[in-house]
Amino acid sequence: MTTRTMICINGFWLTALLALGSIAHADDKPFILADFEDETANELIAIQAKAAGVTLAGNNALSIATEEGADYPGVLIKPEQGKWDLSEYDVVKMDVFNPQSVQVRVLLSVANPGSDGTKNCNTEAVVVQPGKKATLDLPFGTWHGETNRPIDQSNVVSAQVMLDRPGQAHQFTVDNIRAEKFSRRHMAGILRDPFAEKMKPILGRGVNLGNALDAPNEGEWGVTLEERYFDLLNEPHNKLTAQLWNEMLVEAIKVVRRTNPTRQIVVGPGSWNAVSALEGLELPKDDRNLIVTFHYYSPFQFTHQGASWVGGNANKWLGTKWQATRPEQEAVRRDLDRALAWAVKNKRQIYLGEFGAYSKTDMESRARWTKFVADEAIQRNISIAYWEFCAGFGVYDATNNRWRDPLKRALLPE
Repeated sequence: MTTRTMICINGFWLTALLALGSIAHADDKPFILADFEDETANELIAIQAKAAGVTLAGNNALSIATEEGADYPGVLIKPEQGKWDLSEYDVVKMDVFNPQSVQVRVLLSVANPGSDGTKNCNTEAVVVQPGKKATLDLPFGTWHGETNRPIDQSNVVSAQVMLDRPGQAHQFTVDNIRAEKFSRRHMAGILRDPFAEKMKPILGRGVNLGNALDAPNEGEWGVTLEERYFDLLNEPHNKLTAQLWNEMLVEAIKVVRRTNPTRQIVVGPGSWNAVSALEGLELPKDDRNLIVTFHYYSPFQFTHQGASWVGGNANKWLGTKWQATRPEQEAVRRDLDRALAWAVKNKRQIYLGEFGAYSKTDMESRARWTKFVADEAIQRNISIAYWEFCAGFGVYDATNNRWRDPLKRALLPE
């Protein structure tokens, strides 16, 4: 039995899908996979790394030191009972601490028997800034690798903490790997914040005019930029780390302010403007004319199936559908809640500056995902801009001079 309920908290409306027997109640407790309090509870296998128990904030934790030049160094954790049944849970979480002077990107993968890193597993990452703590969220509604071989949540036989070809040695600490049911209880306090009550989707619903600076010569692909055009730098990533980007954006904002002291500037975090990178974004505290953007293409294997620039795996993802299952919906809601929570905490306007699914995705799934993301963002008073107008993700068919109606309806509901 399923019931759709509208919840209003101080004038802010959220749609909650209430499924009998699967909702997180006040007495729900996390399912602990590994908290490192009992050294015999699980089997730990170090891979191109050394692992040792340490005390962190009064709790036992696991310190991992990886070898230089290793591909996927870390620790494989196997349950004492042979498997974990996580079928009643929506997300696996892990606390990470980075004691180094450089950032580190830590991955967590949970897997079934026969997993080879591309099937029968779920994987997610978090970037942890120097001297900081972070929580890695691994929702089951996202996918990894071959989506025709998704993870069986009732038969999880390992959890692996690792780095993805880091190139250098790293040291970091992990603790409290646990499975949780999805809950929005924490959002109630956030939505009562005066800033949340005043938030509005000030940019509304929009579409990106893509392909201006991607063209061999500006204008060849139909778009020429003008001085008044939407942010400082699109999707900083790779060698432009969060630390370097934070330093550069301060200088870039100063240049803009010399001639435009009150202009609204759109600026996003590192790591391709990912939601998970918002925590690493540092902005001038006295400049309130900033709009913070993030980009959203999750699940990536769905939105970028068949996209040649992604690499060889993209063709393996062809045929992937987004069915709006409960885990898939909750994964999107978690990410948008995370963006909203960051905005309220930092008292900044937030903007979903890009989201979209590539044209090789089947239109029914594509429109379903687009509508869900758009509607959920607007419900949170987050402005949106679909990527993009008339190219590979286009809402408009420039060859036949007509709208792609399923996408248009998804973005602009009647």
